[in-house]
Amino acid sequence: EATKDGAAPVRVPRAHHYQAVEQLNLLLRYQEMRTGLASADDAFHALMPAYGLTPAFLAAGEALYFTAEDAIAQRHVATVAAIEATAVQSAAYRLARAEYMGFRKVGRTVVTDAPGRVALFLEEAVSNRIDVFAQAAESALVAA
Repeated sequence: EATKDGAAPVRVPRAHHYQAVEQLNLLLRYQEMRTGLASADDAFHALMPAYGLTPAFLAAGEALYFTAEDAIAQRHVATVAAIEATAVQSAAYRLARAEYMGFRKVGRTVVTDAPGRVALFLEEAVSNRIDVFAQAAESALVAA
């Protein structure tokens, strides 16, 4: 279905917001290995350095794990903030459009002569593009 200005409606592809399952599984696997190492018997702990599982290696692994875990948490917070900001912007745009349409409706009732309607952009098609809409609304309000 075409819009009032004849343009095709803008279709925004749906974006899924999720952490890659492979990354989460990797962190879960590391967590399981940490639990296994912590509950291993003394004989296993005695052999660990011979296989490169030194305290320094384990500490580096812990640091990487906590860094990754923190990055995931920060990404989640940022994703939520972006979604909230988009919702706020969308609501503000809808409100601005509704207010502008009210202005146009009242303007058409009050200004009945063609030059006045043209001067206030009352007969212009209203674009669905936010930038074009904002410019047109600003021009009309400045002219008013």
